[in-house]
Amino acid sequence: MAELVGGTALLASYGASKVYKSLYPKGKRKFNPKPVDNQAAIKRLARQVGSNRQEIIRIKKHDSVTRVSALEFISEYNLPNILVNDTTFRDNILGDTWKNKALVFKMDCDATINKIRVLVMRSIKPGTSYSPVGNQSFTNIPDPNKYHVYLDNGFVPTDSDPNGQLKSFKVNLRNLISQYDTANTTLERGDVRMYIISQGAGTYQVSYQYSVQNK
Repeated sequence: MAELVGGTALLASYGASKVYKSLYPKGKRKFNPKPVDNQAAIKRLARQVGSNRQEIIRIKKHDSVTRVSALEFISEYNLPNILVNDTTFRDNILGDTWKNKALVFKMDCDATINKIRVLVMRSIKPGTSYSPVGNQSFTNIPDPNKYHVYLDNGFVPTDSDPNGQLKSFKVNLRNLISQYDTANTTLERGDVRMYIISQGAGTYQVSYQYSVQNK
């Protein structure tokens, strides 16, 4: 009887060992798992966030200016005001702050216009308009204490040059922040404007695309 009990005990011990090995097979136990690479995880997350960037909002406009007088004339285009007054402003802009991305524009001029100067500038003090004195419209250098200049380019329309009457420009606005006060309908920051100075009687056409992005 003692031998049978001993044999039963041995059999039970063997069975327990077999069950243990099936539950914890050799070679699959990891007491020291490989540490997580946090930097790699952060980079993956950054790439994921980067792929979900804010949409670029583009406002497209066209203008035609005809001058009878041969005197110098300045056309001013207040870009934030154009954005705010656009019918899609509140559909596109969330809140009162946005990033200025770029300005692209094309011009077509009559050859009767003697010369053109195009400036794109930010007024350091919002609400300040550029107005060169007297006959300095084509030579005046904007005061760096009042304006930050993104583009200052002049040309002479001519029939002899196929590209003399048609000009294209692209201005990088470098994510400049604009801030609008809805309650007082005033711009508090990021006053970007385009100025077209012309001399001579005739017509010029300008089409431009102003790109912004929610902050």
